Amino acid sequence: MNDGVMRGVHVLVISTFPYPRDANTSVFVKDLLKYSPAGFTFTVIAPVPVLPWERAYREGALAQCREKLLRELPNVREIRYIPYHALPRIFLPLSGFELARAVEFALRDEVSSGAFSCIHAHSLFPEGWVALRLGRKLRIPYMCTAHGSDVYRLSRRWYLKGLISEIIAESGSVVFVSAALLKEAARLFPDLGAKTKRVAVIPDGIDASAIRRALTGLLRPEDEKLWRTMVSRGGPVIVWVGGLRRTKQPDVALRVFQLVLTRIPNASMVFIGDGPMRGTLSRQIAKRKLSEQVVLLGTRPHQECLTWMSKADMLLITSRYEGFSLVALEASALGTLVVGPRVGVLGDLAEEKSVVVLDDVEEARMAQAVVEALARRRPRVSLTSTVLNYDWKAVAERMVTEYELVCRGPRGGR
Repeated sequence: MNDGVMRGVHVLVISTFPYPRDANTSVFVKDLLKYSPAGFTFTVIAPVPVLPWERAYREGALAQCREKLLRELPNVREIRYIPYHALPRIFLPLSGFELARAVEFALRDEVSSGAFSCIHAHSLFPEGWVALRLGRKLRIPYMCTAHGSDVYRLSRRWYLKGLISEIIAESGSVVFVSAALLKEAARLFPDLGAKTKRVAVIPDGIDASAIRRALTGLLRPEDEKLWRTMVSRGGPVIVWVGGLRRTKQPDVALRVFQLVLTRIPNASMVFIGDGPMRGTLSRQIAKRKLSEQVVLLGTRPHQECLTWMSKADMLLITSRYEGFSLVALEASALGTLVVGPRVGVLGDLAEEKSVVVLDDVEEARMAQAVVEALARRRPRVSLTSTVLNYDWKAVAERMVTEYELVCRGPRGGR
């Protein structure tokens, strides 16, 4: 770090974090903390959403996950998982209030100790709401990072828009992970620049060492067998990576792939991820008689996802919206072809030779783009200069500069 910067800054981070059910959730937050420079330490408050019909997690499982993460993150002093009820739609504000009370109770001994320099909430709601309440109570500044669904989905809801507007107004800084996300937020909140103390665009990053490991990595034995079977057909292998949910549109990806098969009949496709649409997708695969060409692999640890993308010929993205789309950046870093709509960081990667950006998710046009990109593919070029601009060390330096600015700003509270 440069001379003259603040040191001994302790940040209270409020964010979902890897936990027993999903070791990949918010991996970008984990990497941000991992690569933050010396002089900055963190306490993580990790909300764990529990649906009303689900059982809460046992402390033993959470404790094992916590211990593993603390070994990986020496600059993180503590991780506290806070289970709360994730209520649907119009009841979401109640979830936010419940989470805020639970966090305040968990931090009751720190309320007057001056333990934290500032608060960083990842997501405008409910994490941002918790940060606002704690900032007022602890009289310390807070900042928020908007990652996507908090803008594209939650900010459109009448019962949350007022709360989110208040969170933005009191935040010492609002960070957006892409210029596209900032543009959408400015459309939803026309007075964003006037009401917010500071607005910045700081992207997610890539772990260059993880990319290099993936380029020479091996798959687990059952995945390696599957991979060899697909390669033996002589056609390209297309991967789709993400949560199997409506906003990611995996069903669109399946229909696009079926159109691709009319031109490249020996192609294969692998869906990596899980979610509420898995059953629907499985039935569609069977109905369309694609069981030999399409595999629902389920979730895989982050490093294994990178290895799959390094081996595949193409990553297909069909999301309705993305705040950033880390998988697009990672696939590009690996030199893998990427085809997807202009969402998140994809617009910024359009100059990369391995990336094809479309204006929308129209199935016939997307299938044609896939076929054309596969026909003209070139030898892989990994970790280009454009991609290296997103290296986590550089991104973390930009974020800690934001911490310094926020810490020097007004204290929390009214």
